Amino acid sequence: MKSSKEVYNRTDRLFAKTAIDAGNMLASAVEIAIQEQMKVRAEHGRCPRIWEILVMQEAITSEKTEAILDQILEAHERPKNTGVGVVPAGDDSSYVEEDGPIKSMVGRVLVDMGAATKVQIVRALELQAAERNDGVWRLLGQILVEEGVTTEEQLRDALTLVEEARAADKD
Repeated sequence: MKSSKEVYNRTDRLFAKTAIDAGNMLASAVEIAIQEQMKVRAEHGRCPRIWEILVMQEAITSEKTEAILDQILEAHERPKNTGVGVVPAGDDSSYVEEDGPIKSMVGRVLVDMGAATKVQIVRALELQAAERNDGVWRLLGQILVEEGVTTEEQLRDALTLVEEARAADKD
């Protein structure tokens, strides 16, 4: 089994810290979600984001999750003045580039492309969470295509952009 640090990545830590700091959840909820994240990875070979687990556990709503992700993205698009123009690299407060972890999620890319609305993404995430509670593991893109929100071509284009952003993030 993977260690919690490998499962609970930088983006997950940033999300959790932002949510806890804003009073949206307790640290204990995050600890429980990390344990579930590790279990899901061991059982399904996929590591869902911490907020996916928290939504499944009803520790936070999809709407609140989107608001927190928007807050993180907005905060990092307006870097703090540190004399060099960006927040210095650090554990949970590291600067997230525009094409970094937050921008590399397929739902956000589809919204940026105009292929889906935030409301449609939130609804699909809620459906995904409900299905996962019932043991069904469809990817967000699968749900969006099957529900008629996006086309397979739009999804392929979005996934290409996600992969390019992830590759750039590794450089």
